[in-house]
Amino acid sequence: FFKQKTAYEIPLRLVGSGNNKALEIYNCNPATVSLDDYAICVTINESTMNCENTIAFTSGLVLPPNGYHVVCNSAFAFAGCDQTTGSLTFSGNDRLGILEVATGSIVDAIGLLVNPAPTDFAKDVTLERCDYTPNDGTAPLDLAQWASLPTDSLGNLGLASQSCP
Repeated sequence: FFKQKTAYEIPLRLVGSGNNKALEIYNCNPATVSLDDYAICVTINESTMNCENTIAFTSGLVLPPNGYHVVCNSAFAFAGCDQTTGSLTFSGNDRLGILEVATGSIVDAIGLLVNPAPTDFAKDVTLERCDYTPNDGTAPLDLAQWASLPTDSLGNLGLASQSCP
């Protein structure tokens, strides 16, 4: 898993119809952790290491061991959202990551870092992580490590993986 000090992962990414967008953060650490020093990093079309959109987590947010935090687009009407923001917009070829703000390091990501970006590897699909090996976004994305669910699949948001073998 991650270095002891980070221990955050992205277990689910939902790219649904319209503004139905969500990203789930998971604490795989056996201790409670704070997200104050981290943010979501959105890289448009995955063509650069730079975060083109950074979204802060709710101030003072702590996750218990095995806890989840679901961030959704504010126009997404889903009761399971823990945090909403109009800034969470992405498409099927955008890279999403967890940014350690102080160092500028990505501690986990989903998406490819290539230019030009491949066409919509995650368009209109919910991806649920099956292999919890961290990816800093520089290594190739192995889609075999993710279960591909239909558009707008909401049932597993905030839950342990249900779709993986």
